[in-house]
Amino acid sequence: MKNIIYTLFLLTAVACVNKDIIKGTAVSFYPKIVDNVVEGGATSATLELTGPGTGTVTITVSDPEAVTTTPAMANGVISITFDGAESSKKIDIDVKRNNRPQDYIVTFDVTGVSGDIKDIATGQFKLAVTAIPALALPFIDDFESCTEDFATPEKWIEEFVGDVKTDRGWACRANDGLNGTRGVRASAFGGETGTENAWLITKGSLDLTAVSQAFMSFDMKSRYAGDGELFVWWSEDYSGAGDPSQATWAEVPGIQAQLPTPGSDSYRNISTELTNLIGKKVFFAFQYVGASNTSSASFEMDNFTISEDGTVSEFFNVPYTTDFNACSDFGIPFGFKHEIVPGAKQDRGWECSGNGTSGSQAVSVSALGGVAGTADAWLISKKPFDLTAITKGSLVFDAQSREAGSGTLAIKWSDNYSGTGDPTNATWTEFSGVSLPAGGSGSYQEVSVDIAPATGKAVYIAFQFTGGTNASSVSYDIDNFDLSENTGGGGGPPAGSTDPGNCNLTGTGTIIRSHDFEDCTDDFSTPAGFIEVVVAGSKTDRGWGCRADGTNNSRAVRASAFGGAAGTDNAWLVMDPFDASPYSEISLSFDVQSLFDGPGDLFVHYSTDYSGAGDPSSATWTRLENVDTQLPAKGSSQFVTVTTAPCNMSGTSVYIAFQYVGGTDSASSAWSIDNLELRGN
Repeated sequence: MKNIIYTLFLLTAVACVNKDIIKGTAVSFYPKIVDNVVEGGATSATLELTGPGTGTVTITVSDPEAVTTTPAMANGVISITFDGAESSKKIDIDVKRNNRPQDYIVTFDVTGVSGDIKDIATGQFKLAVTAIPALALPFIDDFESCTEDFATPEKWIEEFVGDVKTDRGWACRANDGLNGTRGVRASAFGGETGTENAWLITKGSLDLTAVSQAFMSFDMKSRYAGDGELFVWWSEDYSGAGDPSQATWAEVPGIQAQLPTPGSDSYRNISTELTNLIGKKVFFAFQYVGASNTSSASFEMDNFTISEDGTVSEFFNVPYTTDFNACSDFGIPFGFKHEIVPGAKQDRGWECSGNGTSGSQAVSVSALGGVAGTADAWLISKKPFDLTAITKGSLVFDAQSREAGSGTLAIKWSDNYSGTGDPTNATWTEFSGVSLPAGGSGSYQEVSVDIAPATGKAVYIAFQFTGGTNASSVSYDIDNFDLSENTGGGGGPPAGSTDPGNCNLTGTGTIIRSHDFEDCTDDFSTPAGFIEVVVAGSKTDRGWGCRADGTNNSRAVRASAFGGAAGTDNAWLVMDPFDASPYSEISLSFDVQSLFDGPGDLFVHYSTDYSGAGDPSSATWTRLENVDTQLPAKGSSQFVTVTTAPCNMSGTSVYIAFQYVGGTDSASSAWSIDNLELRGN
């Protein structure tokens, strides 16, 4: 009984104390008194009265420069008025993008009350702010540190937008990077149903406020064809976490046109100037959208860099491709530098212009106009190309000359140029056998340079323009620069000339050769009227062979590299020679399908000096370039008819060849050819 009386006494005493502490209506932060937000984000705090009343509550903010509020602050103080009809009031809080180096806390303290509001209960709201890293240049990610397959790379965050598929998206993979290194892949194939809207966003904003120029560069390929698009964005107001659709994003200029075609399965270097972003602090994001579990293009990325001068890594890797579309008029393209030899004319030389193929950007040179003098202007790669591991290769570009006059253009290489300053202080060797368009001819032609003399080394490559003057100068426009390996096991078509293949054959023409492959009844055998030649160093157990792959389940000849011995295909199916001299017009047509996607390309060439046996690279071949645009998509499994009419074919012993190159034992496209007809008038 004594214990009960004692307990009642204590409760009564506590009640009296509380009554003394809170005299009438009190104000509290309620229901939450702490919160967390990422810098750039928003939240709210609620003030609640314990009873009815009118009056004003004064709140002092500890760090008024860090936030904006509604109601607004005045000198770091917020005033909240209760009119008697309300029991709670909300303060909306927006955290500014302060780019502070570490996390911080902002407190909201009730420091005064008036009117019917007599006391303060829970008088502090504490907001913990996660600072967004301000990332300095250079920003580099080769994804090698992302050693766990399907993980998100550590310098990035991944966000899914909307009610979308979330079990794929962006993920690190082994062997997806350039030259078999690690990379990050976007794909939706397999797993749960649905479509993708997956964003890969830099973990922090890139600080471009203290630089005068900046460049973005990355290597990318698309291994698989299917649905799905890729976009590259930048934002100043992204919060650093959460739904990116709540921020304002704009496309990074000059990127979209450079992205690889889905299923093309060849890495290319993509680069752009970030001129319009100088002075800003920005997030960058890759958005992968529209792919599904049943149809998905893939995009594989490696070697992402943002740098002040575009020269973060020691070398440019091969293949290296640029179409100069990211270069503004009068600028110098990413990846190159402009050097004028002392004593030469200084006010002209190389610069970007809108004179590229189909009205695109190109890099152009001329000495015409301005001050008197003679040109010696060099366009030099900013870094050496790493050719140490290859023995063959080609540099292919499109060139035109719009103006005739004095001056010459030479393409050179050096393995001892310092990378800066006067190029004449180094040793340069000119590539031989280069056929440039005639001065003033006014139309683009493809130029192919055999870079074999420079292989086995790390070399700078330069275009040197000399001899043009202010009064008389030839001009050149260069577009679609493509430096690639051309070894026995891979690479594209051999270095050589091209034929547009768009000269029409009038009438039906006389059949010169016809092959439906029905008499090639043994699977994997070579059809009559052809020889197969496998280039030395490439995979030899696959290549070309007859199969029941033709139209309407008939016979055909197929190229594939899948399975068998390790290696890469470079297999040629060469048709027996024919005499083209009786004909003024020639056409070639065939049906073709691709049953499987993967690496491996098909090219059609002709030669008038092939010996009829042995390595075809020892002969001169001309590629029928309009065949490339007529081929079906890899893995589409639909026959299409390709028709090409060579414009320049002539000779008494002409060989036509189908080259299959780049497929491997572990990943390979397949190409089936049927109903071949060669006609002439």
